[in-house]
Amino acid sequence: MICFCHMIKTAGTTLHYIFRNNYGFGYAEINKPSFNQRDLRVLKFAGGGGGVKAIGGHGLRPDDGLRAVANDIFFLTFIRNPVARFISHYNHGLKAGSHDDSLEKRCSIVGEHDYQTKFLLGCKSLEERSFAAGAAELERAKKILQTEFQFVGVVERFNESLLLMRHALGLPNFEIRYQPKNVKPDSAAKTLSLSEKDDAAVRQANQIDIQLYHFAEQEIFNRHRAQYGTSRLLNEAESLDKACQTYRFSTLNNIAFRVGKYLFYRPFLKFFG
Repeated sequence: MICFCHMIKTAGTTLHYIFRNNYGFGYAEINKPSFNQRDLRVLKFAGGGGGVKAIGGHGLRPDDGLRAVANDIFFLTFIRNPVARFISHYNHGLKAGSHDDSLEKRCSIVGEHDYQTKFLLGCKSLEERSFAAGAAELERAKKILQTEFQFVGVVERFNESLLLMRHALGLPNFEIRYQPKNVKPDSAAKTLSLSEKDDAAVRQANQIDIQLYHFAEQEIFNRHRAQYGTSRLLNEAESLDKACQTYRFSTLNNIAFRVGKYLFYRPFLKFFG
């Protein structure tokens, strides 16, 4: 079973659609803030004979004891440049109406600092994240990435990450072509257009995440690249980019996914989880 631990604003919506596209009814998006062994047992029962092949959601973590229920579980996650992720999350909240803070005010909220590090440490709410992360938390997060996750992708190298993910999964027929979802064309421009003052504030609020990101990219992701073959990877990533330009997700698999989500998994988790 695949378990996608989805950090906020790290290309997760597109990844969810990729899993929907491959597994249809066999993919369950988890909307609960926390997910435990009992929930997974309920989910597997709801999946029936066909079984749940993959799950994904913001509330999933490797330390929730899920291996006791599915010992073959494969944990994966994607990380993102912390400055770009912070700005994307901030702008998303403005657009959705969940806050009307200035960027300066948002940077002053400790619970918004170093989100990716705190996610890995198991924090699942703003309250749980309301502490200042330091060197000890950074080392713990590094260890979790190295020992608890079978794969760590990098949003800035998305196509390469998909190729490496498929390889790590050992599923050569896993479909990684995609249609980008929930991607704002101007998101990169907004990050680049930050004033010097705002850029400094965002970096200060994410200084531990920045170190974690560099570690994950240099020590983990680049090791995956070297093992795969860098030249081969770059060529295949370019081919994937071209293939995605005309690709469309399977309507049938998306319908099957929705049947599972609304008629089986969500009701079963609500009443029995």
